[in-house]
Amino acid sequence: MNRMRKWIAWGLCVLLAATILVPQNVQATNPGSAETTDIVAGVDTDISISNVNVDGDRAGEKITVSFRAGADTGNRNYKITNIAKIVPVLDETFPFETDNEAYKVVQAATATVDASYAFTAKSDLQTGYYPVSFAITYERKAEDGTVTSCCVTKVISVKLQAKEESTASDEDVSLKVKSAPSGTYGKSCKIQFQAKAKNGKIVSVTPVISDGFPFETEGDAYRSITSKGTTSLKCEYEFKVREDVMTGYQMVSFLVGYQKDGKSYETTRSVNVKLTGKKSSSEGGAGGAVSGNTSTPRLMVTGYDVGKDNIYENETFTLTLHMENTAKSTISNIKLSLTSEENQFIPENGAGNVFIESMKAGEEKEVTFQIKPASGLEEKNYPLLVKTEYENSKAEAFSAEDTLYIPVSLRQRLSVTDVYVAEDSIEVGDTVELSATVNNLGEGSLHNVTVYLSGDNIEDSSSYVGNVEPGKSGTVDMLTKATVVTEGDHKKNKMIITYEDKDGNVQEETVDVDLRVAEPVYDNLEKVKNAKDYSGVAKKTGTAVIILVVVAGIIYLGIRRKKKKQQILDDFIENGSTEDESE
Repeated sequence: MNRMRKWIAWGLCVLLAATILVPQNVQATNPGSAETTDIVAGVDTDISISNVNVDGDRAGEKITVSFRAGADTGNRNYKITNIAKIVPVLDETFPFETDNEAYKVVQAATATVDASYAFTAKSDLQTGYYPVSFAITYERKAEDGTVTSCCVTKVISVKLQAKEESTASDEDVSLKVKSAPSGTYGKSCKIQFQAKAKNGKIVSVTPVISDGFPFETEGDAYRSITSKGTTSLKCEYEFKVREDVMTGYQMVSFLVGYQKDGKSYETTRSVNVKLTGKKSSSEGGAGGAVSGNTSTPRLMVTGYDVGKDNIYENETFTLTLHMENTAKSTISNIKLSLTSEENQFIPENGAGNVFIESMKAGEEKEVTFQIKPASGLEEKNYPLLVKTEYENSKAEAFSAEDTLYIPVSLRQRLSVTDVYVAEDSIEVGDTVELSATVNNLGEGSLHNVTVYLSGDNIEDSSSYVGNVEPGKSGTVDMLTKATVVTEGDHKKNKMIITYEDKDGNVQEETVDVDLRVAEPVYDNLEKVKNAKDYSGVAKKTGTAVIILVVVAGIIYLGIRRKKKKQQILDDFIENGSTEDESE
């Protein structure tokens, strides 16, 4: 019986100690269990996005988006323990097809997670920047040990190009002639060439009969050479040269039909033919036809430059045209005029005309214009029409038009303000929180704004801001760690802001940051900072031990007292029995 009582006493002691030592918030410290608290909205700065990479940019094609999500380690009254999962947000702005990859969940249980998604861009997208959102779930541990599941949405800006529509191009088809064909009036003229397709396949070649067609409109003049589709089609025509043809070179055109990317196109290509006409009586020939050269004199714009990398509205630039007289004779009374469809370009001299007295055969000239783009233009290419008017040696008038496409850019300009370091005093090993504001002062959008922080007394850090529209601002929140002691003013730390224009060209701005780091207060700062706080556990353990000792003592005294009483009782009974026997 006494042994049984001892076991009961010790069992009560153990049970009491276990009750004191077991935490009362078990469900909060085991987030994987069914008792975990619900997911709540987190703080945007709890999670940072870095190492953003986008592979691919065309609508209808595969686009790989990869990035790194990292937990913030700043000085707060809670700690980000790990990132649990990352999922794309399929809202109305989501620019990708909602296929299997769009529903992919990246599972994790670490403070830093690398994620990669291979999306398919929607085929009907226009060129521009598109926001791609990701919901990131993570766990936050408070000072009292409570773990809360939180979720924030982070946005990555992705530049996508519209799907290329199949169109006819001057480079699609060409005619290859081994030797220049020639013919004489009244006789046959053979024209042989190879029609070649660089893009697509040729299905037909047909002569183009126009007012200046130098052959009789019979026989091969109406013959089409066809194929089921080939990249090289051999063509041979035999025409009869007209009696009234003039001596000289003349272009003979052919209509080439071809297919590319499932669509049918037609384009005109020409062959230069040397023709001999009847001589006039003054030249010893018969007939009385006026000798001459019926080939059209051509003044061509062979190239141009604008003298600068970027053309901005309301800023004058110099347009230089490279002109060439490709005719076989001199041309004169040359007038060049510049016009634009909606007056997007304004000539500085008011008229936009240049006069040239003459140009010899094969001569080249450079002609310059001072031009200023009008205000209020968008950032794109604008057509500029160059019209040339001139005369040949017979005072016959000719004209031609060429279209140039001038890219107009919007000037980008930013400023960085409100640079703020949260800590007044920074010591080696401290986590430093820095914030700033990026202001777009320019006329165009700033794309993919990213801020980098570096220096000789801190760890390198980066923060992705995203797109900043004209007149708007973006907020920078960065965390770094002080590593080296520096005395006095220290401006070797740099904040580098990079951004892209509409064409993806990267530009950057640099801002000096004054950040001084002092000696630590403690002898072993790293030990103090890295040591875990066991004070709460120690207090609980000490209290439990004291209570355990007190309870054990009370139980022990109670049992001992009871045993003593039992002993007295037993002695009394025994003594009483002895006295009775003696009487």
